[in-house]
This record gives sequence, C-alpha cells and structure tokens, in this order.
Amino acid sequence: MTRAFSAWVAVGTATVLGPQPLCAAGDPALLDPWFLAGCLRAPANVRQASTHTSSSARVDVRKLQVLQVSIEEQRRYGAAFREIVDFERAVRELDGLGGRLVRDLSNGLSAGQLPVDWQV
Repeated sequence: MTRAFSAWVAVGTATVLGPQPLCAAGDPALLDPWFLAGCLRAPANVRQASTHTSSSARVDVRKLQVLQVSIEEQRRYGAAFREIVDFERAVRELDGLGGRLVRDLSNGLSAGQLPVDWQV
C-alpha cells in the first residue's frame, strides 16, 4: 500500500523486513544512505511512483527518483534527512506521552483525585 511505503537506514541491530520488502545497499563512499532513504521516502516521490489497480495501491520502485548530486552534497542532505527522522521520532514519542497524560488526567479527574478547578 502506498500509505505503508517507507524507507529507512538500518543502524545497529538487524531489521526484520515486512511483506514485499526491498533492501538497497550501496557503497557509502559513493552513496550516502541517509540521503537515499530521505529522497525515497519523500511523499511527493511516492505519489509519483504509485500505481493503482482496482484492488490495491503499489509503489513502482523503478519510478522513484533520487537527486543526482556529489557525495559531499549527499552527505549534507543526508545529515538534514537524519535530523528529520530524529525529529519525527521525538514527535511520535511526545504524541504517545501526551496521550498517556490526557488519559491519566481524565482518569484522575473522573476518580475525584484532581480538583475540579485544575487547569491545563
């Protein structure tokens, strides 16, 4: 499914790939992995490479586009893409923490454990 398409850089421990996986590996002296993953996961790129049939949506990886720039430029882009991934991870973590806080506050208020005039 197009909505499920993603690209990432495997760092550290082995990664288990899901259904219809595609693993790309290259020489880091010629291709920065964060740059490649960042280009591939761009929503506009995925939309362009999407094919739709009556029963499914798929991404034709042959239609995905990657900027052609020097390895030095790739590394600069790669560093920025990595910061985006780190930011995305922090936002998801914050969303989870915020959801738990809302539940705990609601439970505390409904159980009479918080004063009614308590303010956020």
